[in-house]
Amino acid sequence: MNTKRGIALTVVLVLALSLGVVASCKKDRPAVDVDAQAAGVVDFIIPTTQATATPGVVINNKSAGAVSLQVQAAGTPAFDVERAGAVDMKNNVIKNIGNAGTDFGSTGGLTLANGLTVTTGGATITAGGLTVAAGVFAPSFANLTVTDGDTITPTVTVYAIDTAGAVTATLAASASEGQLLILINDDANATIIADTNLRSSDGNAITLAGAYDVAVFVYQDSEWLLIATSANS
Repeated sequence: MNTKRGIALTVVLVLALSLGVVASCKKDRPAVDVDAQAAGVVDFIIPTTQATATPGVVINNKSAGAVSLQVQAAGTPAFDVERAGAVDMKNNVIKNIGNAGTDFGSTGGLTLANGLTVTTGGATITAGGLTVAAGVFAPSFANLTVTDGDTITPTVTVYAIDTAGAVTATLAASASEGQLLILINDDANATIIADTNLRSSDGNAITLAGAYDVAVFVYQDSEWLLIATSANS
């Protein structure tokens, strides 16, 4: 063996072993294994002198079979994306997110194996509608104590109104177009909804005379349109 060539080969082997990287090519399983020789994190480091504008780690499958990237550990592995940026899945499916059966499908839909909780921002459906195949569709509900002269600014769909006596209240001209509002008079006292910001068939205020009387409104063009009443007292 040429002496210079032998020295170069020796240097390469030493460097490979010191980095903890062992590359092997077997007939049935070519692989590159990265082993952590001590507790901690194993890093693939892309130097700042990298000439490529968008460097990265690429798994290029040249075989006819499937290829996968697996994190095998006794503990719970984590996949963290640090710095600003996006994970581009190139229109591929993401399956079993958090639990089996929660998937992003090939058409862009989302299937959930459990409930959906929106903690802020709400949910907007621009097309397709909402179908409840099983269970109960329950709009938001709250008890509301009203005193005479109050302005009601709806933040839920259904209010049960509690009063200590007869009151007159005004509905605020502050809501989303098409927003529904259901008022249930929860006491025997009369609750009058003033005609300000209100549109009804006769143009008058709405009176919920006794317990369990109901009025239903929809918001449009800065007004609450009365669409139904029910005198149940």
